[in-house]
Amino acid sequence: MRFPGLLGLAFSLLVVFAVASPAAAQPAGSVVFSASRDGDHELYRVAAAGGSVTRLTQNRSSDAAPAVSPNGRLVAFVSDRDGDEEIFVMRLDRTALWQVTRNRAADHSPGWSPNGRHLVFASDRSGDFELYAAGRYGGDVRRLTRSPGFDVQPAWSPDGRRIAFSSTRVDGQFDVYSMRRDGSDVRRLTFEAGTEEEPVADMAPAWSPDGARIAFSSTRGGVIDDLWTMRADGSELVRVTATAFVDEWTPHFSPDGEWLLFTASSLAGGVRIAVARVDGSERRRLAGGLFASWAP
Repeated sequence: MRFPGLLGLAFSLLVVFAVASPAAAQPAGSVVFSASRDGDHELYRVAAAGGSVTRLTQNRSSDAAPAVSPNGRLVAFVSDRDGDEEIFVMRLDRTALWQVTRNRAADHSPGWSPNGRHLVFASDRSGDFELYAAGRYGGDVRRLTRSPGFDVQPAWSPDGRRIAFSSTRVDGQFDVYSMRRDGSDVRRLTFEAGTEEEPVADMAPAWSPDGARIAFSSTRGGVIDDLWTMRADGSELVRVTATAFVDEWTPHFSPDGEWLLFTASSLAGGVRIAVARVDGSERRRLAGGLFASWAP
């Protein structure tokens, strides 16, 4: 078909633009997060591209810090439904729920092994927060760290060989470390010096799907948390966000490695979960809430 004059030119430009500039890609999958919508924290689910929110838990206790299993079928989370903070696992279709830890201590920050058979978590059962691993049904509990500081927020590498975590073990401020899955070969990855008045906190490490990079939140450069990435050995730091008056923390890579999921909080906007490209572009808000995890 031939289009005369200006009409033909306009049509040609539209065709060229459509081929060269396809519609912006959307993050795939869904997101599980916690939010206090009725007086206590419950778990919810929303499409990673945005949309309606589905409630996953409903009780008078607090359910928080969800971590979706690598196969997308299970979610581990922290709940105080038995009187103190324990680790629970639930099927995402809500057909089964079980308790993983049972003690009078606080158990926090569950993370999955790549094969989905084990969980790593932080616990203060020894008097301060250390890292432990357990089977997903609660057996075979093993202590991984023994340090004078707090060891928290563990994340298992995609190849299963190492665990990244946050710790105050050296100078009292939080830095990112990694270790072998048995707790040996501990390596410090961040070294940003702070002051007594303004200590730097590098926290919440998360591995990229290929294991090449680690995302984390940091207060370096001020008191506001921003998102950063670095190579798995601590080199090649890249600042991802620098949003004025907004704290951005607890990052997680999308399964395809193209997006970061995180919590953003400010006095003006409240606390919400958001996504952005790994370079910080195409930022968008998903829902009010915090501590989110990708569900493939």
